[in-house]
Amino acid sequence: MKTLDEHTISSAVREVMPRYDITEAYLFDSYARNEADEESLRWAVSRAIAAGVPVVVSMGNDGQYNASDTMGPFAGAIGSAALATDGKYADYSNWGDGVSIAAVGQFYAREASTNQLKTVEGTSFSTPLIAGVL
Repeated sequence: MKTLDEHTISSAVREVMPRYDITEAYLFDSYARNEADEESLRWAVSRAIAAGVPVVVSMGNDGQYNASDTMGPFAGAIGSAALATDGKYADYSNWGDGVSIAAVGQFYAREASTNQLKTVEGTSFSTPLIAGVL
């Protein structure tokens, strides 16, 4: 599994090559990106989908219906949203037409430096769960 984030989106087209098979899933987080990165990302997603690679994209964490800055509605992409522990959409999760599937997006993690238990949440946590199921 490869994760492409705001640091690697520009090289996404070179990364998504036909040598990958359907067992690999690419995760695209919905970080702010510039116009050139957006175009590169769309080409990379198109190429991956055409090669039969499942592409799971985070819907984002703005709590909006049909947010305009997500790749979820992109044809063939699997849009992931986050659920709260009660099974409803999490307050922070975007939702709408691009959502294909949702998973719990809140977890407890121990901070390494303090050993304190912290709550972490977001569609970036539900997206890898979904990709793992694929």
